[in-house]
Amino acid sequence: DKCLVCSRPILASFFEVDDGKVHAEGDCHQRYREAAAPKCLMCSAAILASYFEVDGLGGSGEKGKVCADGDCHQNYREAAAPKCGACGGPVLGSVYEVRGQKVHAEGDCLARFKRSA
Repeated sequence: DKCLVCSRPILASFFEVDDGKVHAEGDCHQRYREAAAPKCLMCSAAILASYFEVDGLGGSGEKGKVCADGDCHQNYREAAAPKCGACGGPVLGSVYEVRGQKVHAEGDCLARFKRSA
């Protein structure tokens, strides 16, 4: 048998994986895990630990995953949030809905939005 990752013969310990076998020694098993793991929607890294299941960006309707550690989940929340009709920033907290648009309830966004109308 040959290792799926490095293609060298397997002469000692190995891991049985979906497609065949990989070396237990060296980094073959880790490289296989990274290649086979789902990828984060935000950073594209292999997700090997905890994650959040989310809706895909852009209204595709597909589900995806984002890393639970680091900034990926917060970055996803900001990218997926509705945008404020006054400042264009993501609306994550309290919100007013005015003429079909979301507007931050904090700060001066509501006043700015009314002035622009």
